[in-house]
Amino acid sequence: MRIPLPAGTTLFIGPPAKPMAADRREGIRSAVLGITGIVEAHLPQCYAKGFIDPSAQVLVLVLAADAQDSIVVAEVERRLSTVLPQGRSLDILPLRDGAPALKTIRATGCMLDLAEV
Repeated sequence: MRIPLPAGTTLFIGPPAKPMAADRREGIRSAVLGITGIVEAHLPQCYAKGFIDPSAQVLVLVLAADAQDSIVVAEVERRLSTVLPQGRSLDILPLRDGAPALKTIRATGCMLDLAEV
């Protein structure tokens, strides 16, 4: 589900203390692989009081300048529904390349390898 963070919301970002299982991470990677408009994808731990509360691993999508957020996020959600356990969801935070939070997100070391294998 897309996270609606209002401008000015304080977002805490870091590496997860208990990262998700490798097979779930691989399923998420496979789900976003090849979607037009996604430049990068990351799975950092995030917290924003009242929005991502308690903290959780969030799928951060770095989108190309010409990507339509709603179309990309809808396709990611559709694909995630095939790889996540029944009744589970994953918060999605779409950002544009150059967003101020990206430096911190990239520093967490939680980037998914989107190269075709």
